Amino acid sequence: MSVKGYSERIVEKRFLTPEKYQHCAAVIRECSNSLNSLTDEVLFLSRLETDEYPLPLVGICLEEITRDVISLLAQQAEEKEIFIDFEKTGNIPKMRLNTTALKLSLSNLIENAIKYSPKNSDICVSLQSQEKLSAIVKVKDSGPGIPEKDIGKIFDKFYRGKDVKNNTKGTGIGLYVAKILIEAMGGVIGVETEDGNGSCFSVVFQKMK
Repeated sequence: MSVKGYSERIVEKRFLTPEKYQHCAAVIRECSNSLNSLTDEVLFLSRLETDEYPLPLVGICLEEITRDVISLLAQQAEEKEIFIDFEKTGNIPKMRLNTTALKLSLSNLIENAIKYSPKNSDICVSLQSQEKLSAIVKVKDSGPGIPEKDIGKIFDKFYRGKDVKNNTKGTGIGLYVAKILIEAMGGVIGVETEDGNGSCFSVVFQKMK
């Protein structure tokens, strides 16, 4: 049922128990958040693709932004009985990145993990400092993994595997947006996965010069 349908049920107020009212409100909120996120992604992406918006980079605290994103998505995870664990290794230096692009790309990766992980499971977001590579952000889920035939296409615009289309809603733009934004900041994104045993997305950022 669409946002319009749930809104009409609330307005009519007929045969609507407090539990059903709460459910309708929650669905409307979720749909609204999804639409807002999609709008932000499309606008941001269109500017980058047409070179109309040079991505300004400033010195930011990668750990702080990562924790903020996890905090914002914690409730979404809890609704699915999923716990997001955060781990940090080493001292993370300041990075020359774009705050909006970083938040959007990390949100896409973590939301993707929430979407494909089963109930009562864990997602691990880790931040590691390495002397040569600088900093690595990893998002590991407990989902079904990615079939070998799909691995080379998951970052393609609007691509969604056949199995995913049948079982999970989505636009097929999230990972594409994450890749574009991460690369625009000078980062590199990759994935390690095993069909049936979850996936781990890794993002490498270089030290601030």
